[in-house]
Order: sequence, then structure tokens, then C-alpha cells
Amino acid sequence: MSEMKAQVFTIENDRELFDMVGCYFFMKSYQSIKRFFGNGFIGIPSFAPFDKILIMPPMKTIPPALIEQLKPGGTIVYKDLNRTSQIFKVN
Repeated sequence: MSEMKAQVFTIENDRELFDMVGCYFFMKSYQSIKRFFGNGFIGIPSFAPFDKILIMPPMKTIPPALIEQLKPGGTIVYKDLNRTSQIFKVN
């Protein structure tokens, strides 16, 4: 997504993985990626609203905080607990 000139925000809740990825030399060439350590279910309200949100772990329901951070017409893509892809749109 970053190579398509999109502004990308990512939240990692595993400190070891967050630190390890930050050490990769190629990450420095992706200036449009903003990395955060924390609870992904809370999102990043200070950078909202977002056009799209991609949720990686399968989940039963979408956290309300993420829905609140979508722009009107925004989209959340996620997998349910059956690992079936779902799309949620905000009008």
C-alpha cells in the first residue's frame, strides 16, 4: 500500500515484533508508513478519520472505536471467526 503512495498506519501489540520490524533497513525507505505500538482495538484516534481499516486477526465483532474512526463511506475489511472475509461499510 505504501508503494502506491498511500499513507499507512499500523499498530502492533507485540513489543518484540514491533522492535524487530523497526530494525529492518528497508523500512526507512517507506516514509508513508507510521508505526505504533499499542492496542489495535483502540485504533489511532489522533489520526482519524480513515478511508479504510484492515484488521488482521479474526474476530467476532468489530471494535466500536474502529468504526468511529472511519470516514463516511469508509470500509473495514476483516475476517470473522470462521476466517471468512467480511467487508463493513459506513454510510
